[in-house]
Amino acid sequence: MIESVNLPIQIPFFVGRLENIKVQEVCDFHRHNYFEFLWFTDIESQGLHYVESSELALVTDTVLLLTPNQVHKFDKVKVKGYVFQFSKEYFIDLLGAAHPFCFSANYFCAILSDVLKNHLELLVQLIQQEYNDKRRGDLLSFYFKALFVHITDVFVSREFENQVLDKTLVDFVLKLVDKNYKTQKQLSFYSNHLAVNQRTLNKVMLEHTGVSLKQFIYNRIILEAKRLLYTNDLLIKEIAFELGFKDVAHFNKVFQKQVGMSPLDFRKAYQNQFIQ
Repeated sequence: MIESVNLPIQIPFFVGRLENIKVQEVCDFHRHNYFEFLWFTDIESQGLHYVESSELALVTDTVLLLTPNQVHKFDKVKVKGYVFQFSKEYFIDLLGAAHPFCFSANYFCAILSDVLKNHLELLVQLIQQEYNDKRRGDLLSFYFKALFVHITDVFVSREFENQVLDKTLVDFVLKLVDKNYKTQKQLSFYSNHLAVNQRTLNKVMLEHTGVSLKQFIYNRIILEAKRLLYTNDLLIKEIAFELGFKDVAHFNKVFQKQVGMSPLDFRKAYQNQFIQ
């Protein structure tokens, strides 16, 4: 039976040492509901790490990122190093939902170069000091982001990262817009949520949908406005408020620009089709 290991709900992240983890907790197949970053700084003897159907040799200065629900175990080998664990919610908020680490079902594994090792050693020292002392959330998030900026270059090639973003970013945008278009009409909301700049968002949306993100948001608003106009007797101002417009005049202006007629004229035109 595969054991499930979970972070307590109230804990968004954990920082610890590999040598302090109990052997029995990792030498049987198990899975967990969080992201786990491992850095093996010293390995006393040869051994393997089994991830799903893969066998990975345990080598000094190997870094490994495990995503939630991956089944894995270690050989009984004495190791030293670092372990960082992040709840799914915290990790996705930290890096952005469109980051390859956040939506991939695969593990990421690499061996550090001497240059990158020096950078990470400094960051890990800062993380440990802050975690064991004041544990200020904003500062730790800053350090964690810096850490993953460095290891993204190791785990994910730029070419692959761009391909993944182009293929998946649109799906994230579609879901976000559909969920938030009534209350969030500014591009900055979507840019901040996905941790992708507005220029990139517009470029990808144009390539895959033929319209900019701003136009896509307005298209969704107008689609819902039309549905409300011809399926019920709500007042125009009630429809405007339903769609998140505080000013009915602003709603009328947007609708006129997008459709070529006012909301009231659109309703009349639709009704006349059936009267005739």
